[in-house]
Amino acid sequence: MRYITFTNKGSLEICKNMLVSAGNVGVDNITVYTLDEESYNQLQDYNCKLERFESDVNEEYHSYGSTEFKTLMTYKLNIILKNISESDEDFVYMDCDMVFLKNPNEVLRHLVSVVEGDYNLNIAFSSDALTEQREDAKLCAGFMYIKPNDKTKEFIEKTLQLSMMSIQDGNPDTCDQIMMRNIISSSQVENFTHVVFPINFITNGHFYFSEKIRRDEFIVHCNYKVGTHEKLMHMKEANIWYLPEKMEV
Repeated sequence: MRYITFTNKGSLEICKNMLVSAGNVGVDNITVYTLDEESYNQLQDYNCKLERFESDVNEEYHSYGSTEFKTLMTYKLNIILKNISESDEDFVYMDCDMVFLKNPNEVLRHLVSVVEGDYNLNIAFSSDALTEQREDAKLCAGFMYIKPNDKTKEFIEKTLQLSMMSIQDGNPDTCDQIMMRNIISSSQVENFTHVVFPINFITNGHFYFSEKIRRDEFIVHCNYKVGTHEKLMHMKEANIWYLPEKMEV
């Protein structure tokens, strides 16, 4: 299974932790697109393929919904489009604030094969749901199993177009993920098909950190926590932070 993600200096430590967690469970086919030279240099010793992706956004961490965050999401979409165009091999896009608890590859392939028995899948998303009863109600764009084809490309291109238009609108709720939900709910891409992974396969930060509902997950998405400090605090409390503590001098 091929995985792609991206980072800048602001998310670098979180990305490093993801790579260590992936190595711990035998996930090793990861490409990291770095948006600045510092990230590229610091990740040289990690088990991943590195590619530089030019960016005009500064190197800081940017909070959800900010203009800078929404600009970063357009880079994310362009990286996904690049991978759709360059290969017909299925791949996973993931945000860099993932933690691998178990190797998901075999289960991931099984889940997708079951779905494909019923209809032609384009993308399988993780869930942003806040309750177990509605775990399929809110797709999350932080983890996507992507099948490169014309419909998938059209869907990502439309998301990018709308995301570019919303960068300066001052509305934190017009990021790429919301655009995707709107495109799907209004059937703007004809015959586009999707599913949402169960929360016990890849869980989100609300369940794992806030509710402390922890089952037999393969992956934790450390969202619903704003800023690197809050993410790191909760990851350390949950014992899923694998980098050594920095020594003060």
